This record gives sequence, structure tokens and C-alpha cells, in this order.
Amino acid sequence: MPAPTTRRPVVKRRLLKDEAHDAIQAAILDGTFAPGEKLDDNALTQWLGISRSPIREALNLLASEGFVEIQAQSSTSVVSPDPEQVEQDAQAYGAVVGGVLRLTLPALSAAERAEGVALIDGCLAAVQRRDRRGYIEAAGVHFFEFLLGHCPNRVVAGIARGAVPSLVFRIRIASELRIPNGELLRSGWTRMRDAFETADLMLADRSFAELYRMPVPGVEWTPARWETPAK
Repeated sequence: MPAPTTRRPVVKRRLLKDEAHDAIQAAILDGTFAPGEKLDDNALTQWLGISRSPIREALNLLASEGFVEIQAQSSTSVVSPDPEQVEQDAQAYGAVVGGVLRLTLPALSAAERAEGVALIDGCLAAVQRRDRRGYIEAAGVHFFEFLLGHCPNRVVAGIARGAVPSLVFRIRIASELRIPNGELLRSGWTRMRDAFETADLMLADRSFAELYRMPVPGVEWTPARWETPAK
């Protein structure tokens, strides 16, 4: 038969390490693997039906992303809450997502800004209820996804999408022990609401700095307090 004149599309096949990575990450995010839980190579091999080599590659990648910790003799466990690290995680989230915000807000239409205001109201409602996990879901997932969905710079959006899930995860697992600064959160999100209503980028930038304790000249944020775990 005559040779086709058009090239056959190449089907991109996923590697086993990628399949293992996504499955283990999903199990960490949904709580199947709890913070501090050890991950046994043999058990993962049986669970996923994948050989040890790609599983180790997947665990190494998850370690670089901040989901797991690998100790001596290749012992691996899901990360646990860390009072020192979570402050840095919050600042890292503020730095990454703040960059997305700076690019996104000026590009939003009035209707899109109104959609953002509704999401900000969800953040404020969770703060008012003192719902820590609900707040992280509203701010770290829904508001973040809204910003990503409207970000005009796909490169920046891609970098944020790769960095943020592990940051939100580590902040979330520490949330049960951490006493949030409710006044700071109410103030920051109220200012953010005003910024979206008026398309005020400078106010939005300052609000994000307040929410995530980013450096601001002449301002020192009150450190978060930590509760004693219940026995």
C-alpha cells in the first residue's frame, strides 16, 4: 500500500516510576498514608504491582518534593509536622503564589474579580468558624486553583502547580497543632477582598505579605504558636 503522507502521532507512554509516584502521592494526600508513617518497599511493591527500582525512584522524587523523608538504610516515612519548617513553607507558598497573584489580578475581568471575591469570602468564613482544615482548603486549594486558572503566564503557572501541592500538604498536617493568628488572617483576607473589588494590585500584594508573613519594611509579624499534642 502507499506510504501515509502524514506522520503518525507519537503516543507518550508513562514510566512506571511516574505511575508509582502519582499513586503514592495520592495516598499521602488523601490520608491513606498518615504523617510519620513508614513506607515499606516490599509492601509498596505488592500494593502497586511494580518492581522495587521504579518505586525507589518514585520515593526519591517524592522526597525532593517534600512529601516523604528518606533516612539511613533507605528507610522512608511520610513527613511529620515541623514547627520550624512550616513557617518556611508558609513563606514559600506566599512567595510562589504571590507571583501568580501579581500576574493574574491585572488580567481579570470585573466578573472574574467577583468570582475571586466569592472565594475570598469562603476563606473569611472558614477563619470566622475557626475551621483550620476548611481554611487551608479554601485558601490553599480553591483560591490557588482560581489564580492558576486565570494566570496569563503559563510558565509561572506551571512552576506554581509543581511546587504548591507539597507546601499545602505540609502546612495542612501541621494545622492541627498550630494556633492560627485569627486577627492577622481576618485582616489580610479583608484587605485582599478590597483589592479584588478595586483591582488594586499594590493592596493585594501587601495583603498576601500579611497573610504569609512575607518580609515587609518596618513590620514584624507575630510568630505562630503551637499547641501541645493531646495524649
